[in-house]
This record gives sequence, structure tokens and C-alpha cells, in this order.
Amino acid sequence: MKMIAEMSSLFLAVGLTLPLPPMSVSAIDAKGVRYVMRTDRGRAAWFRDIIFAPRPGYPVEDRRLHHEGIVVIRLDIDLKTGNATYFTILKSSGFPNIDEVAVRALAKWRFKPGRWKQVDIPIVFTFHTPGELLDYSGPGHP
Repeated sequence: MKMIAEMSSLFLAVGLTLPLPPMSVSAIDAKGVRYVMRTDRGRAAWFRDIIFAPRPGYPVEDRRLHHEGIVVIRLDIDLKTGNATYFTILKSSGFPNIDEVAVRALAKWRFKPGRWKQVDIPIVFTFHTPGELLDYSGPGHP
């Protein structure tokens, strides 16, 4: 799940499949067991249980100013429906508009019912040239 829009020689990327800096994310399953995973060790198990996951937009003003960052949001999930019911920003991008569009997109996410009570979702907002290594230093990055 990655959105890439060409902008001259630069690319705008918003997504979940971009390489993330090493960080821990976690989830709690339906039985109350917490799982912790490092983002540099592959995709978290709870991602395969996503049924519907619209991508967040990239606010025009933030694109214009080349604001970048990583937002980590914890979703509480209704076990009966799989819908997200409550959101907590665990890590802000440092830019309120970016954080807001991430929360709005995740509010529409749906998981397979009966599997997860809570999940952490990291989302990357960045500009980069294809093939270049992403630099996660600076504002909005750990």
C-alpha cells in the first residue's frame, strides 16, 4: 500500500511499505496477548488482517513546503466489526495537518473481525528521488 505521485524529478510518497527507521510497534490480539515487532524486521502480522485501508492524502500546503515525517497511530478496534473506534497519536510527524490526515484515513480502516483489539500503524510522509536511500533525520523523524 504505497501511493506515489510524480512531481517533476521528485516523488511524493505516502504509505506503509516504505522502509521505516527501526522502531517498535505493537498490537494486542483478541485474547489480550501483546505482540511487539521492530519495523526493520519486516511487516507486522496484523497487516495481513486489514480488509479496508484507504491511503492518507498529503496536504497541499505540506507538500509545497516539503514537510516530511512519520506518524505512529494506535488504533483501538471493535472486535465484533473490525472497525477502528479510538485513535491515539503515539508519535507525531511534527506537522499538525499531516497528523490529522493520517488519523482521518485510519478512522476508515477495517480489520478482520475478532482478531485484534489494538494495533500500532506507522505512516511515512516523504519526498524522495527513486532509488535514493531515505534519510530519517530531522524534524518529524525519530
